[in-house]
This record gives sequence, C-alpha cells and structure tokens, in this order.
Amino acid sequence: MKKRIAIWMHGGVGSGIYSQGQPCIQKLVKRLAAHYTIDVYMQLPPNNDFLPEGFSLFSQKPVARWGMLRWLYLFVVFYRNHQKEKYHLFYSFWGYPAGLIVVLLGKLFRRPSVIHLQGGDAAYLPSLGYGVFCHPLRRRLCVWAYSQCSCLIALTNYQIHFLRQFGVARPIHIIPYGVDTELFRYHPHRSHQSVIRCLHVGNQTPVKDQETLLYAFALLISKIPACLNFVGADFNNGRLNVLCISLGIESNVKFLGAQPYHDLPKYYHESDILIHTSLYEGQGLVFTEAAACGTLIAGTGVGILADMGEECGIITPKGDAEKLANKIIEVIQSPVRVIAMKTAARKWAVEKNENYSVNRIVEELNKHLHKS
Repeated sequence: MKKRIAIWMHGGVGSGIYSQGQPCIQKLVKRLAAHYTIDVYMQLPPNNDFLPEGFSLFSQKPVARWGMLRWLYLFVVFYRNHQKEKYHLFYSFWGYPAGLIVVLLGKLFRRPSVIHLQGGDAAYLPSLGYGVFCHPLRRRLCVWAYSQCSCLIALTNYQIHFLRQFGVARPIHIIPYGVDTELFRYHPHRSHQSVIRCLHVGNQTPVKDQETLLYAFALLISKIPACLNFVGADFNNGRLNVLCISLGIESNVKFLGAQPYHDLPKYYHESDILIHTSLYEGQGLVFTEAAACGTLIAGTGVGILADMGEECGIITPKGDAEKLANKIIEVIQSPVRVIAMKTAARKWAVEKNENYSVNRIVEELNKHLHKS
C-alpha cells in the first residue's frame, strides 16, 4: 500500500498561463504520485480547466482575500482528511509559509517534514526587497523551520551560500530540477548563419535584471550582427520595450510573450546562445534546458550556472553588460571553445536529468517514511 504524503504550497500546480503552473513542480508532483498517494494543499486555486493526474488537489474557490483565511481553510480540510486516513509525511514547496506550516504540522502530528526550497525562500536582495532574509521576522521563522524540518532540499550550492550566511548550519541535500531529455532533445547540427541568434527565456521582472541583458545586446550588435528573442510574460509594465527603443535596438529584438512549456525546445533549437542575466536564481532551469538542447549558455554567476562553472558556459558578474558582451564575442569567435562548453554543459544536464531528480527525492523521502 502506498504511503500517504500531504504536499503544501502557495501555488504552482494547474495555475497561470496555459494552466502549466510552475512546470518543474507540476511534473515532479505527477511523478511522485507514481510512488505515493499524494494530496496537494494549495493556497491559490488552479485554473478551472485543470485536472490533476494521479493526485488530489485541495484549494478554496472562491478565494478569500486574506491569505491567512485561505491557509486556515486548508488546515480544516487537511485535518479532516488526516483523521480519516493518516498521512505519513508532510512536504512543502517553498520555505515560507508552506515550509513553516509543514514543520509545525510535523511536530503536532509527529510526522517527518520535508522542505523543498525554490527561489525567494533562500534569497537576500535588499536593493529589491527580494527574499525572505530581507524581512527580520520571516528570516527568524525560516531559519527556525529550516533547522527543524526532517529533511531540507536545496536546488544548488549557490543557494546554500545564502542559507549558511544566515545561520542554517544543518545538512542540506542538493537536488536540482532535471529536465526531461526526451522533450529537451539534443540537436547537434545548427545552421551556420551570419547573424548570431540570441535567446532569453524568463518572465520580465526586476530580479531577472533584463536591462543588463539589453545593454549587453546593444553592445553586441554594435560589433557583430545578432538578433534576440524574448520568451516570457511581461510583469514589468512594458519597460523593456521602452528601453529597446531608447537603445535603438527594437528592430533586432522580438518579444514573444509566454509560450507553452512543451514548445520551449524549438526556441532553444533555433538559437545559438541563451543569455540570462538574473540577479538571483535558486536554480535557473533555463540553463539546463538550453544545455540539454545543445545551445550555448551565458549569463551571470547565479543558480545552476554558478554550480556548473565556466567549463560549461560564459559567466560574468552581475550588472556588467560590457564584460558580458565582450566575453560572448570572444567565445563565439572560437568554435573549439563553443563546442567544449556545449559538450560539458550537455553532459551535466544529461547526468542530472529529470529521472535523476525524482530518484534522489524518492530516496530521501523513503528514508524518512521508513522511520515514521
């Protein structure tokens, strides 16, 4: 008989554009449902057209305006379900508030608790007010929860640096999200065109620092012919479009908006280089997706790119558009270096693919389920 797991999160399954939520989380929950009986407790409701496959999802419709009421509603539903048939383990995506909740539930019901960190729950960007460690009360609550849970999962060594900086000294399991290499297939042959085809995949938000990307691209096309495709929803009120016009590069940049997750491989295959200039990433799955497809990767030393290292991609400091542009030009003028980087990055992506991630997580869960 399958063990029962209650997963808590604020959102990420069946929501957003195309009802794909956070695709890596949504796919992971579905894969875990093959091993366990999964009930998902989600603060924000999924889209009306979403049907969970292999697991149950509990949320509130219509949604109460006050977030605390939504969590309270979920606790009532959870308690009734737990009384009918006990859960064996509590699991959270994001450390706050879901991680704090599962730790408290674990102590209340004497069950193991697992916190799976994502992005802002291990971040500190005071200039943007981004990350739980920017807020004194949240910081204390998170450090306590991260120290008290049965198992703490991080996505990258880069992420762990912030955790150690704020006093989380316990053992942490590093399990990055792997990509489905059947979906993100390797295309070794690229057309040799005179125009360098650049790609950026990510929602337009301040933490992604896409302004640096555009400044770097403007420097790039002043020296070599290039074009840039932007894939991702605009949550920045059109500011990047305005910046393109002011830089005189609007004819070289296309904003394609959000795209279905299963369509992303074609954009990687049609591009020579992925450029991602974020100020912070828990992981930055786009680096791994591009690497699996055989696309050269470049960007700031954050998330998984920092872990992969310079043998796998072009890495420059945050906010340094000139250095990024110059380093891209230097590398792409050396076909030997390009091939070496793409080969090393693809090897990394294949070794730590989706199956690797699922198997590692299942292994950790089974250790704690065996004890419960």
